[in-house]
Amino acid sequence: MRNAITAQTFLASTVLTILTVVSGRMWDVVKVSVGLERKRAVAQFVGVGVCLLLSAHEFLLSARFMTHAGFMFPVAGENGTIAESAVDEVIGKSQSSQWLGLRMLYLGINTIVWILGGEYAFGISSVVFWRFFA
Repeated sequence: MRNAITAQTFLASTVLTILTVVSGRMWDVVKVSVGLERKRAVAQFVGVGVCLLLSAHEFLLSARFMTHAGFMFPVAGENGTIAESAVDEVIGKSQSSQWLGLRMLYLGINTIVWILGGEYAFGISSVVFWRFFA
């Protein structure tokens, strides 16, 4: 479980680092853009930002749930045993958070491809992700 907590924390920090780099680049684009191009740049920036922030949030929630489960193991119930259903429920929440974080990361990557490569690159990356995960 310790390795899983470390992995989730690493993923969250990596996603936030990517967000910081993308934010710097997009801020420069937004500053020099005017009119419709500026609105498009803001929409793209918001799309990437929301996906990556949700991804980092879910990764951190997953690590939090795993930490709670780790502290639940040594705690005995009324009859001296551990309620397995309670630990299973927390681990299930952790797993759901981890997969939602990964899905948001994949959506964020596709959005970044759209920004950097245009519509055709976005279409190709969407098909690649679809085939990879199908």
